[in-house]
Amino acid sequence: MARRGSGLHLTKEGRKKLNFTDKLKKKQDEKKYQQNRNKNGGGTTTTTTTKKLTGKERAQKMARERIAAKKAGTYKKPKTAQELAKERLKIKNKKRK
Repeated sequence: MARRGSGLHLTKEGRKKLNFTDKLKKKQDEKKYQQNRNKNGGGTTTTTTTKKLTGKERAQKMARERIAAKKAGTYKKPKTAQELAKERLKIKNKKRK
């Protein structure tokens, strides 16, 4: 009966090919080196956050801003679909005249 799968892991070269942790460790070490270099004043770099907000986080942020605006007295209620449609019709009718 024939064996299933690859016998590559049985040879020294095969084990070397399959062992990718060495490359991964080198990448992690390089990343740590760069982070430490930036922390220790190895140059002036600006850091920007690239993290995107999830839907829940975005909703919570908007709610916090809305509550703060209400407390400050600067909150304006968003217009309903009907109100927006009426405004569009007014603009359209003005253009016709």
